[in-house]
This record gives sequence, C-alpha cells and structure tokens, in this order.
Amino acid sequence: TILACAIERKARYSVNRATSRHQLGLIETRRHKWYTARHHLLAAQALYKQVQNQHEFVSAENALAYVAVVQGDYERGIRELTNTLRMAEKLPSSSARRRLIKTIQKDIAEAECGLQAQTAKGEQ
Repeated sequence: TILACAIERKARYSVNRATSRHQLGLIETRRHKWYTARHHLLAAQALYKQVQNQHEFVSAENALAYVAVVQGDYERGIRELTNTLRMAEKLPSSSARRRLIKTIQKDIAEAECGLQAQTAKGEQ
C-alpha cells in the first residue's frame, strides 16, 4: 500500500544517507579532519541505528575508534577498538562479521605497534 511504500522508500533513503555519511567520515579521517570525520561517523551511526543495521553501526564505531589511532592516541585507540571488537563478536555469524572482526584486529595490532614505537621513542 502507499504507506508501506513510503516507509520502504524512507528506509532505503536512510540507508543510503548512512552509507554516504560513513564514507565521508572515512575520507575526512584520511584527510586528518578529525572533527568533521567524527561528525559524519556519528551521523552515520544514528542512521544505522534508525534502520536497525547493527553490523554497519559497529563498522562506524570501528571507524570512530580508529580516529584515535591516526591521531597518535594509541592507548585510547586500543581501548576503543577493543570495545568495538567485543561489539562485533556479538553480531550474528556471517562472512561480513568475520571480515569486520579481522579489520578490527588489524587496527588493534596497528595501534599496539604505534604504542610500542611511541614508548620506545620516549625512552630514548
């Protein structure tokens, strides 16, 4: 019916907006525009929550946590990424979940390497 079509159209629109905001957040992270990246990623999360897409919500959470890593705040990054990994592990089993978990684990390893290098540099 008309109402069902309108609801479906709005949901598709929200998913597309969420995906766009998520991508913009990733781009802004790479450009070192931290505030803008966070703004887009939080907006994406709100939209993912609205359409009940938990997988992408966690993916956006990973992107938010990774901002700390690229800023050089490795301790915070490890803490936030570890929390994100716990969230991902609670998602229903799927190939997408496995990929997300591997991505988060790689991000944690990168943050740990950064922290080790930062610590070694500070000891000199």
